[in-house]
Amino acid sequence: MRAIEPLRPGDPRRLGGYRVIGRIDRGGQGEVYLAEADGP
Repeated sequence: MRAIEPLRPGDPRRLGGYRVIGRIDRGGQGEVYLAEADGP
């Protein structure tokens, strides 16, 4: 399993109702981020 990398300048901090926590990976289809929902 890969380590979660910190966000870099230019990475989103929010996506919809989710707070982006870190960067998981990147590939041909784009970036993969770890995020958590705002509410319960």
